[in-house]
Amino acid sequence: MNNNDLLFLKILADEHNLTKTAKKLFISQPAITDKIKKLEKEFGTKLIIRKPRGIEFTPEGDILAQYAIRTLMEFEKTKDLITNMHTDELHGSLHISCSNVFAKYHLPKLLSDFQKLYPKVEITFKSGFSTNLYRDFLRGESQLAILRGDHLWSQEKKLLLQEPLCIFSAFPLDLDNLPEVPYIHYSTDPNLQTLLDEWWGNNYQKKPHIVTDIDSMDTGMKLVQNGLGYTILSESCGSDTPGLYKYPLKLLNKDIIYRKTWLYYRSDCNSSRIVKTFIYFILKKYRPIPL
Repeated sequence: MNNNDLLFLKILADEHNLTKTAKKLFISQPAITDKIKKLEKEFGTKLIIRKPRGIEFTPEGDILAQYAIRTLMEFEKTKDLITNMHTDELHGSLHISCSNVFAKYHLPKLLSDFQKLYPKVEITFKSGFSTNLYRDFLRGESQLAILRGDHLWSQEKKLLLQEPLCIFSAFPLDLDNLPEVPYIHYSTDPNLQTLLDEWWGNNYQKKPHIVTDIDSMDTGMKLVQNGLGYTILSESCGSDTPGLYKYPLKLLNKDIIYRKTWLYYRSDCNSSRIVKTFIYFILKKYRPIPL
């Protein structure tokens, strides 16, 4: 197994799809199939299972893919360390996992400001649901993670933001009658969905009247804007659609329910000058909220 095989396994782990992996590597799908056969022969075991919509790794394949991810990350970390030893100018790469909301409303300006200061740092980031991104972060697929909700992390983390969860509607709502109103449900992170289910169960006896199930915040807000129902999202999600009625979610004791955004990083971050610099930069922009 060589460096090309490591990169192949990492991309396959990202995509879980042979066609998409082939496109990213600019090779044919038969060449991808040939790579898999050679690796399976080398390790004497089946590495993937083909599915109708992609592939899954076998337990052996998953171990190999995680090895590839860790090895490539360690190589980049070592390369960055050596490159930055004899220069004042920051060089290298940074990999970030970032929740959808922060990626849309905060990260573009943050990265733009950072790269004006450090133009030779190449930043890549992956956005998505925080639960999935936290799993990727644990596997070493990113050096930093900006995630929403609390996760069981024993190393370093800072609370960057907290904002109310809100009901958005194009028309005034009587919250006592909310179960009768059409609900545009956003398929969100499982941790947040659990929180919303608990809030609903504490306030209503009837199930919500879900008329639409969507996986895009923007689509949900457009439907709300056109009077097709209400939705529940973080307060910042309403910044693109002014004029909507907004009702912060509250506990039974009237306390507002907040959605927290955390910066997660590893205790050995000082070993990477790039990671250390970015942490300092983001904490200067978003002064951590005391716990």
